[in-house]
Amino acid sequence: MFKLTLKIFLLFSLVIALVIIGISSGIINISKINNNSPEEKLFLSKLEKMGNFKLVTFYINYTVKDTIKNDTSGAENIKTRGYSLALINGSVDACINLKRIGKDDIKENKDTAFIKLPIPVLCNTEIDYNQSTIYHANLNSRILNQNYIEKYFPNAINNLKAEAIRKGILDQAKDNALQILQPIIKEILNKNIVITFEEE
Repeated sequence: MFKLTLKIFLLFSLVIALVIIGISSGIINISKINNNSPEEKLFLSKLEKMGNFKLVTFYINYTVKDTIKNDTSGAENIKTRGYSLALINGSVDACINLKRIGKDDIKENKDTAFIKLPIPVLCNTEIDYNQSTIYHANLNSRILNQNYIEKYFPNAINNLKAEAIRKGILDQAKDNALQILQPIIKEILNKNIVITFEEE
């Protein structure tokens, strides 16, 4: 009975010793039991705080020809006769929603982290009413206010967005995301960083 107890004790001691050796040598890595390392948790927390992150602003102007004929607006006291042309100015922002990044979007090996980002989207569009102007056939011009634009140019916001996309705002946003976010992520995770984007 004593010999059996001694054998069990020795066997138990051997198992404990092997576990200690495995941990110290890196064969058994307890940190891998947790799905997110402390660095990943810090990274996700910082992204959460950054939220919908603005990457680029395009300042856009486009012209609308022959839009208004023979109309008088009481608010503007503008009388248009025949041909007129409006120059609409505004700004369009492109952002990336960093809150959408989750642990499944982060893959790591020993020295490199692979991060999948959401694709940038248009997030804010504003008309600059002080710089939007209507020109008449007699070459007179007049600054347009918000009510006038909303009444006679109801598609102004959509047209600014379309013009920004045509000029490459979303491609520029991707380039800026790489330049801005890559060093930030590298600093947090302390690894080489490879960034890709979700499929559109």
